[in-house]
Amino acid sequence: MPLRFVDASTVVATVYEAHIGATGQVPTRPIAEGFVHDALNALAWLRFPRLKARLNALQVRAIARDGLGERRGPLRDAATLFDENAIVLAVARHDPQARAVLEALRGHDWRGAFVAQRDAWERVVTPIAFGHALMQKLLRPFPSITAHAWVLDVSPRWFATDMDARCRAVDAELTPLLEALLSERAARTPLPVLGLPGWWAANAAPAFYDDVAVFRPRSGRASR
Repeated sequence: MPLRFVDASTVVATVYEAHIGATGQVPTRPIAEGFVHDALNALAWLRFPRLKARLNALQVRAIARDGLGERRGPLRDAATLFDENAIVLAVARHDPQARAVLEALRGHDWRGAFVAQRDAWERVVTPIAFGHALMQKLLRPFPSITAHAWVLDVSPRWFATDMDARCRAVDAELTPLLEALLSERAARTPLPVLGLPGWWAANAAPAFYDDVAVFRPRSGRASR
């Protein structure tokens, strides 16, 4: 059905996700508190319509099955986390340097990922911001902003396309995989976003990654 953004104050009290699923209308707060958050959500719907619709459908299905309790349950929790705070890490399929970056990120080896493998970023690994709450934080950046990253293997040809084509491919390719990814806790990894090469000028200096309050070592692993 057509996607529409409607004034949230005109929507009769109902379950947010169920209303979207039944009507195609996304309740959106106008110029008032919450507008920026909802406007970024609207932009995410326009950029990634399949992914957003799939997330909403998973929420609706879980609510219909489990009801609305104090706890959302693991799938709804993961779907909400993705919706609000996800970065999709597009990595070149079968590329050894891309795999080295992922191994370093999952091991919280921040210098290994962002300094030693710095030339891999944008060439064989590219972050695509998805979560609208994450984008809102980035309007006023602070060092400890941390996204949750989910990995999508893409063809090496993906990196030669423009951003519109890249996002369309992410939307099409990730959507059928989404439920399985959300169900697997190990599929996501924390990502301190101001450490991403090109996202913050100060991170050009390797010493930027010495702040262990932001770039935390994995528990039980000595920092570098």
